[in-house]
Amino acid sequence: MENKPKNATQRANISNVGKEVTLSHDQKLIINEALKNEAIILSDLYDLNEIEALELIVTGELQLRNFRMLTRGLVAVICYFDTHRFYLQILKMLLILKSSDEDNIPTKLKDFINNLIADQHLFNKLINIQASKTNIRAEFDKLLLPNVKGLGGPHHQAILRDIIEDIEKTCFEVLCMMALNCPQENQSNILNNLLGVLRRTNPDSEFSVSQLAIWTAVMIFINPIRLKNALNPNSVFDIFKNQLEQQWENLCVKGTVMFAFAVSVKVVQRVTGARGPKSYNETKLIEQAIQNMAIQFMQAFIVGVTNFSNYSFSVDVMDSLIKNFICYLPEKLQEIFNLSEEEAELLALEELRKDSSYAKGHQHFKAFLDLIISVYTPNTPQIREYCEFFMQHDQLRNFVFQGRSISEPAHFIKYLETLATLSLGSFNMATTHQQIRHVELAGMFAWLNLAEVIARQDPESRRLMDENRQWNCVEVISGMLTSAFPLALKGALYRFLAALAIDEHAALRIWDAFFRERVSFIQPQTGKLDGIQRELEEKECPAKLYDCTHGFLILMKELFSKKNIPQSNQIEPYLNDYAESFDDFMAYDQKPPANPVKHYLKLPNGQFFGPVEFLKEGIKFKGVIPKEGVMVITELANPTDIFCISPSEEMQIAYQIMYAKLKPEYIDQETKNVVAYILKWEMVTVALDSLYELLRRFYVTATTVQNQTSRIHVLTQLLNDSSLFRSLTQVIIETADRIEDGSPRNEFRENSALSAIRLLWIAISHRSSMADAIRNADSNIIISSLDAILLSPLPDRNATNYITLLMAFVEESDFLLNHTFYVIKILRELCCQRPSLQSRLVQAFLPHQQILKDRFAQLTSIANRDVAISPLDVSLLDLEECDSASIRGDIIRQIVELMIDSLEIDSKQNVAFLLLGFNMTNIQATRVITEDSFGEGTSCLHSFLQIIEAFITAENPFDLPYSALFEPTLRLLLKLVSFNSTSSNIMLRYLRSSNDLIYRLVTCPAFKNIDPVQNIDDVNVDVSYNILRRAIQGIILHLVALEVSTMLKSGHISEPERFYATLLFIKEHAIENGNTSANENSMIIEEQPKDVALLWDLLENSKAEAASIAPPVLEKFDPKKIDDLLKYCLRTSTLGVEQMDVEYIHFLLNMEINSIINEDINLIRSEGKEIMLYCTKYNSRRLLEAACVQLLSGWISMINVISFFAPVNFIDKEIQKHFLRDALYLLLKYARDVDMNPENLSAVSNSIFRLVRAICGMVKRQEANLDLRKVELSYILSTLLECLVLPGYSKCVAFKMDIYGSILCVFAWPIYLKRKKQSTVNGDPFFTS
Repeated sequence: MENKPKNATQRANISNVGKEVTLSHDQKLIINEALKNEAIILSDLYDLNEIEALELIVTGELQLRNFRMLTRGLVAVICYFDTHRFYLQILKMLLILKSSDEDNIPTKLKDFINNLIADQHLFNKLINIQASKTNIRAEFDKLLLPNVKGLGGPHHQAILRDIIEDIEKTCFEVLCMMALNCPQENQSNILNNLLGVLRRTNPDSEFSVSQLAIWTAVMIFINPIRLKNALNPNSVFDIFKNQLEQQWENLCVKGTVMFAFAVSVKVVQRVTGARGPKSYNETKLIEQAIQNMAIQFMQAFIVGVTNFSNYSFSVDVMDSLIKNFICYLPEKLQEIFNLSEEEAELLALEELRKDSSYAKGHQHFKAFLDLIISVYTPNTPQIREYCEFFMQHDQLRNFVFQGRSISEPAHFIKYLETLATLSLGSFNMATTHQQIRHVELAGMFAWLNLAEVIARQDPESRRLMDENRQWNCVEVISGMLTSAFPLALKGALYRFLAALAIDEHAALRIWDAFFRERVSFIQPQTGKLDGIQRELEEKECPAKLYDCTHGFLILMKELFSKKNIPQSNQIEPYLNDYAESFDDFMAYDQKPPANPVKHYLKLPNGQFFGPVEFLKEGIKFKGVIPKEGVMVITELANPTDIFCISPSEEMQIAYQIMYAKLKPEYIDQETKNVVAYILKWEMVTVALDSLYELLRRFYVTATTVQNQTSRIHVLTQLLNDSSLFRSLTQVIIETADRIEDGSPRNEFRENSALSAIRLLWIAISHRSSMADAIRNADSNIIISSLDAILLSPLPDRNATNYITLLMAFVEESDFLLNHTFYVIKILRELCCQRPSLQSRLVQAFLPHQQILKDRFAQLTSIANRDVAISPLDVSLLDLEECDSASIRGDIIRQIVELMIDSLEIDSKQNVAFLLLGFNMTNIQATRVITEDSFGEGTSCLHSFLQIIEAFITAENPFDLPYSALFEPTLRLLLKLVSFNSTSSNIMLRYLRSSNDLIYRLVTCPAFKNIDPVQNIDDVNVDVSYNILRRAIQGIILHLVALEVSTMLKSGHISEPERFYATLLFIKEHAIENGNTSANENSMIIEEQPKDVALLWDLLENSKAEAASIAPPVLEKFDPKKIDDLLKYCLRTSTLGVEQMDVEYIHFLLNMEINSIINEDINLIRSEGKEIMLYCTKYNSRRLLEAACVQLLSGWISMINVISFFAPVNFIDKEIQKHFLRDALYLLLKYARDVDMNPENLSAVSNSIFRLVRAICGMVKRQEANLDLRKVELSYILSTLLECLVLPGYSKCVAFKMDIYGSILCVFAWPIYLKRKKQSTVNGDPFFTS
């Protein structure tokens, strides 16, 4: 983690311009003036060894293609920080390894890790890094020096910011892990150093992440779990005792340490019976800590650190501290509760007398509840687990239940918030209202929030809330929504209704109530929208606070996701709300407020507050408080830093009035602008997501078009140049522009763009079925074509169209991964269009070919990134619960499929050639280069070859996490080398010369594995792999046939000989002794020998016996309707296989079951499972049939090549003749035993004809005696005649025609030869002799 220092000798070496310098690994480099200057600048900036600085510059130049619009010097700076991040991550991984799997670590590695942990210099180095509080601003200031100029534009700054933040977090975690594993002998020195840093904490500065790291490490040393297992816990107590007696600059920080110390002393004494330091009384200690505002400081500053929930060690420490305080110091908790109740009563009396709006007293119990809320609000897996423990432990559960006895309203409201938080809800206090007192409004919010959490998590409670006729909550709330209540309260009511609307029955009641109360309606006289739209325009937009609309959109999102949606004429006002709301939201200034460096909130009395006094006033903002009498809400190091914070935290700014108990006039206009900008994107995102829910599981039919359903109404707008379409594309355009110009990330804008792209994709995916439905319904609805939607130029940019704009979102980075997923799906829809749009797509993408080639190369790479996709995975639709590895896997599969589609539709000019890096002006002149001199891929072809290499080299490739990529990747390779593709010759030459790929595919273990399917009814991973293996074997045989055919045509025999040897010969082949594997008198193979040729095994492997699948027995579902539903849900997959859409069937069944409430619900669910199992088995069987056909097709291709080029001169002709006869008999037997459709049977019969013709030709060349020829061909003739009379061969006309042709071929050869011989003998005396 320390730089190698500068060296005068090496500086002299790099200063010799034109001279050669030796880098690491003995690499040579000629120094020029620019290299020298840049290396010296970097060396001086970071006190770095000159040779290492030079290597960073060289590395920066090599990495330029991965960093658009940056110079090599700027990239070198990135590499410098990335190197430090790399070393820290290695250290972190080693420490994790010790904690998680120490028993299985090799001894040498274990000793090495233990030495690292025992290294005090390393530990102190980590402490010093945190103590120095090096931050992003300081690093950027160094790079901005005039002699450096090492800080680029927003794009460069964003990359550096991410790396430095990652370094900061990793260093945080390493420090905590070192503290957790600190040896006993180092404990005193390390702990004293840590506490010494805490003692020097500046009381006038904000508590930073670095200080949080030091504080957390100290808490780990005094953690009761660690201490109760220690040999001598008093040694730790003594260190804390001595340090707490010293002078501390920040009494609040000292109070938190005292608080933790007191809790630990109490826990250790209770659990182990040990005695703490005699001079310390834990009761006095906790009292002094509370007086020092420890609880308030932890809530406002420690838990208030940005993204606190991301620091798992700190969360764990705080969770332990809270729970141990509740369990082991209940009397102190009761004491602060009693005191807070008394303070609240006095406050209430004072408010009645003086109407004062500022609280007096400390209210420590309320602060403790605030601390619990702050710690457990984030919805992370770690915090969810900690919340669940509250109800599993007796004392913690008692604490939760005892809150019901709270009498003071403000405390009870806070208790309700605590309940909602521990139930994994969230709570945002709304703004005050003039007619409703603060306490009353806050109480209503607390109850509504708790009710919402309960309704979302407990179906039975949700049902009771909906059906309780004494309450009639849906009707009452609907009436309140049209009355003069505060808009923020209406927003909470809408969110509560959204929780009820999870149930189908409640959703229908809400729609009825809304229509009755006219929550949104169209004025008959003016035609304008009224109701919620009017409130948005007249009240919310001027105030730039959208509580009501936000809640309304959340409710609409839930309602639109249900099965039953009212007719379009009924919900027309609600749909029109969206278009007009978009206009209102997007009318706000598109750019963030200019230079929001500081936002101030003036305090009413104008006095200066230090941290302790500041907290005593009950104000919960975190930040620096300058002496000018203003409080800083947000201290921004960069004008755009505010947009790097999570939305949940930023949303708190919108409700700051109530939190701070201040009046609205004290908030400055600049802060309002920032809040409005953030909320605008929040509203746009929710609105777009609501429309997506409306179309998410919808299939267009002629009936839906005739009925003019609401979904058809929305689709029509999205597939035309409507105001809704323009608003949607405006979101995409703005976000794409910001990505292209390298602006810093804006999470809110990116989320809106994701929702817009997803909605655009779902509309485009429906376009084809909607066009068919419009024709079938004879409707007058008009929708635009895909090329009109996506390939038309933008209104103000003639050189750019929408699909080119969407390519800006195609990135490998995690924050644009979901955007990339939907953009690739949209591109695939375009690539599938007929008539072909390939030439127009190539024309649009050609100016950006290099950029797109690099991006797609990164996207499809499986090196150094997690990729997961298995044969059992269905195509992803919703990405909310998908990990990045699964999304990457599906993206790669989609890219492969769109390239296959492109090659099928246009074999000359297509998107596949462009993305693979082909020369688009002359495909044949392309020089295939897949990697640079450093082994990095230059196009996605390199990535695809990596996938195939993994299939070849892996011992069991189907155990790899991306095994589902093997088949489509090989299918793409087959398309590229097929004879009808212009890339055939160059790709075959490349595969042959670079890595002999096709031959290695034939010889790999996965190809040679013959594994029959035992039971198709048992749908599992093994069955899927067997199906996948057959499809892959068929593709490989196709590749071999193409390769062998090409080589034999050009006169090369060495390469084909290897393939023949692999596929046809066995170790001790019976044919060499004149025996065959078939009885010459019959086409029936009586018994297969133990060792047969691989090619014959593969033909047998293409057979799969599977019993017919019995349909499910149904009592509750209507069998006829289910049968109609299953027929409707049949889709054709990318393999051309008929498959049931199990995702859609599952969705429909769930909607039906969720709308039913009766005593037979369990039986109905059981039948639903049986239907799903039947669909899964059906899909597996159809896939197996398709895989067998694929294998048979490949086998026939290989046999056809062998037949066409027979005889070859590198195999004995007699042996070749026996091979051909074996193939003929096997194929005839296959045709009799296996049921095939006419198309496949025609391919089989054509191959039979080719085999017969080849055999006859070889007989002609070998046998001079006509009688012997007839005898030899008689066996074949007999077999062919059997095919005409046996009932098993009465398959199809094409089959019989080929059999007739084969018989004529047998007859034709002897007659032809006899006539030729007679004419020759009569004309030449030589033959007479």
